[in-house]
Amino acid sequence: MLESFAKFAKSGEKIGRYRVEGKGSGFYGTGQPMVDLQNQGKVVEFLRDPARVFALVSADELASLDNAFKSAKVDYYVVDASSSRFLLITNRLVPSDPDVNPLKKDVWMAPTPPAPGTNVWQASEHPPWSWRVSTSAVFADAIELVGADFPTSVRRPGKIPLDLYFRVSARPPSGYKIFVHFDGPAAPRVIGDHDPLNKTFGTAYWLPGEYIRDHYDVDVPLMTTPAGSYTVLMGFWPGGEGKRLKVTGGNNDGSDRVRLGTIEIK
Repeated sequence: MLESFAKFAKSGEKIGRYRVEGKGSGFYGTGQPMVDLQNQGKVVEFLRDPARVFALVSADELASLDNAFKSAKVDYYVVDASSSRFLLITNRLVPSDPDVNPLKKDVWMAPTPPAPGTNVWQASEHPPWSWRVSTSAVFADAIELVGADFPTSVRRPGKIPLDLYFRVSARPPSGYKIFVHFDGPAAPRVIGDHDPLNKTFGTAYWLPGEYIRDHYDVDVPLMTTPAGSYTVLMGFWPGGEGKRLKVTGGNNDGSDRVRLGTIEIK
């Protein structure tokens, strides 16, 4: 990160830190003053600076910061994501700078989000992905499942690569996981329950106007998976004995699950 800051910053450009441990006022011996950003609001205000600034932040805070920046309409870019613990972000990119934000490949904000209280999207706006299975199912009047990708058949033992595509029209409830059921010719069913985006972008951070792509590889064990045709179903639930998120519109199997089609397991 030191090398990255030295590479991207020009003389006099400020750097702050948020939830990054360190001692002293210098940037780890470089002599560059580092501004302590004590809370998320301070980070947002720091990046409002009309001059270019940088911030070293905890990688675990990316989803929360992304939500805060978008809500405040403050642009941010990740110029270094090479560390598993820290990210170097900035409020300005020069033409030679890359934006290596890990969320970019799976989260896309529509240029014109739906009006508050509506689910009306601009027909001309399309996310940067396509999918094999198209559907429409709305959860809690907030999240619409619009598509899915998975193979038509797999062999045991193996994995089923599953991509689910959502668009968000209202702030969804927080704390929900995605459950996936592959119901086949006999028990037990194949299960693909997981946290959205590999635990990096929970529903608490989803904003109206966003499209979300969620990828998960579902294990298909040999010994406990009978060969046959399996129905693919999904939904949201908070874990444990909690109730599923209600399907309030569109595709619903009657149990607050969405039927996506079938897959042959051989």
